[in-house]
This record gives sequence, structure tokens and C-alpha cells, in this order.
Amino acid sequence: MKKILLLLICCILTIGCSSVSRSNTLQSISLEPEIELQPIVADLRVLEQKVTGLDSGIVVDSAKLKQGALTKALGHTPPSADKPDVLVGMNVFTELTDNVYYKVTVTGYPAYYTNFRTAKDEDLERLNITKLDDKVAQKAPAKQTKPSHFGVRLNGGPVFVSGDEWDDMDGGYSFGLGAFKLYDLDLISLNIGASVAYKSIATLSYTYSGRHYEEEATEISLEIPVLLRYPIGPLYAEAGIQVNLAFLAEIDDDDYDDRNFIDLGIALGVGYNITKNISVDARYFFGLITDVDEDLKGTLHQITFGANFMF
Repeated sequence: MKKILLLLICCILTIGCSSVSRSNTLQSISLEPEIELQPIVADLRVLEQKVTGLDSGIVVDSAKLKQGALTKALGHTPPSADKPDVLVGMNVFTELTDNVYYKVTVTGYPAYYTNFRTAKDEDLERLNITKLDDKVAQKAPAKQTKPSHFGVRLNGGPVFVSGDEWDDMDGGYSFGLGAFKLYDLDLISLNIGASVAYKSIATLSYTYSGRHYEEEATEISLEIPVLLRYPIGPLYAEAGIQVNLAFLAEIDDDDYDDRNFIDLGIALGVGYNITKNISVDARYFFGLITDVDEDLKGTLHQITFGANFMF
């Protein structure tokens, strides 16, 4: 006799393929606390003797005739608990006469379910089904890494220093190139960048002995903004802090020794996403350190207009 291992999930709802139809009002009762039913497996004992079932009638009853032929092949006329449960290797043959009369013949090997038991890992492996422990692990959602984006920013705009001792000086300009990393959080994003900028901080114009002079204070600085970005449709707003480190500060090609090395301030900005990878923005920096110059008190202000390209 042949044995085939089958998986029966939870329970067997029907016996074989019996053609007897019954109805009832039986309803399941919920259990408290809730329980999780384990998979059930059973052996299938297949008889070596092939059987045949036949039924006939009008063509409109073709589905019922197929079920009747299967029922007769299993010997469930009338239904019996001692008869086979299923038909293995089943073949169905049909014959139509005068487009009205329908004849159905079913053949196969009758089989019985035996040795019901709770499924073990080795049973599931033989059936190529995920192990029980793996199923539990699959229920826990895997932690997903928050995406991040890399980009570059081209920027430029006006620069000026406010303060009583700087009132007679004209403002300057800046332009720079940098890179940034945008980290997506749940509702906001974290924007961390670094850029190198050339700045003309201020220009002093004066006349001496009938001659006009201009002295320009310039520098190359490293700007490091750390901003939180909040999206508003295609627009976004940013706010955070920015540190500027001044290198190569000069006044008319002479070293600007009195220029302080660090500027720390607040950065605010707004932007617009033109496409998924291209955006434009405007950003304002307000210095919190008033000692722009060791001798001249003042606060650095910088407005930049930028174009961002993300990869």
C-alpha cells in the first residue's frame, strides 16, 4: 500500500467527496483567551485496487453528475464512516449524447486518512512548508532602515555685518559649492551639509589726501549647517544651526589677523522641489557671535540662494 503525507490545516471539514448535501445551524463559539490552532498532518493509506464510479443525466446537471460519480466510486451510497475518504489519481471521463444526455465516469485509487497528529518540523520539511518557528519569526516586521539622500548645493547671495562700527562699510557677497546628506525621519528630514564659500564681508570706502580708497575684507570659509526640514507639499521649511570657519581672511591681499575664526549662528530657510532630485532654496544666516572682528563689534548676516541636485 502507498502512503502520502498530507497537511490538513486546523481540521478536516468534509469526508471524501460525498455527494450528500446537508445543512445545519451549527456556529463556532469564540474562545477566550484566543488560541492559535497548530497545523495537523496525517498519513494517507492508499488502496491498490482501482475503483470506478458512473452517473448519468441531463447536461444541465453536469456538476451534480460528476459529484455523483465520485460518490459511487468511493462507495458512499449511502454515506458511511467506514468507506474511503478521498480518491487518489482521479480521472474523469465524460460523454455527451444528442447535446442533452450526459454520462460521467470517474476512476482512481481510494484512500483513508490515518495517524492524525500535530505537525512537527520534520513533517513540514517533507512537505516543503515553512517551519513553525520560522512562521512566528515572519510575523514580526523587519526593521527598515530610514532612507537617506546625497546631494550637492550651489549657492550665492549678499553678506553684510551689522553694528555701529560697520555702518560706514558696504556689504559684500558670497558664493559657494558644497555637499549635503538628507536623512528621512518620520515626519521631518535632517539635513547635514558642508560647503566651501568665498566671501566679501565688507568694503570700506574713504578719501585721503584727495584720493579715493577702497579696502575689501574677504575670506574663504567652511560652512557646516545642521537643519531640520519640514515638507509642505512641494515646498519645505528648514531651521537649525550653522557653524562658519573662516580661512584665508584678507584685507586687500594682506592678512586679516583680527578676523575671528568661528561664526556660530541660526539658519532659517525655505525651498521648493522642482522635481524629485532638483530643488531651489533661500537661506538666511544670523550670527550669534558678535565678535566678527576682535576690535570691531558686529553681527554677520548672510543670505544665500541655492540650487540643489540630489543623487
